Amino acid sequence: MPLRISTVLGLFMAFIGVVMSIYILIDRIFYSNTPLGWTSLMIAIITFSGVQLFIIGLIGEYLGRLFLTENMTPQYVIRNISTFTIPKEK
Repeated sequence: MPLRISTVLGLFMAFIGVVMSIYILIDRIFYSNTPLGWTSLMIAIITFSGVQLFIIGLIGEYLGRLFLTENMTPQYVIRNISTFTIPKEK
């Protein structure tokens, strides 16, 4: 489950990075009160951090499935089975 969260969070962050990149570019073009290099640095950091998180989540999911396939053991062990029967009406 944490690997899935990492993958989805990475995709979300990459999307937010693209949206923020557009915002930062518009801010740079119209207001131009940011220091030189700040715009490109922020775009790179925001976008690539999301992409990195996504890729790490994908690799983790792949390795986890590979381990479970090669290990051939179940993820869980059933300790006991409880049976419950509904009494028949007369």
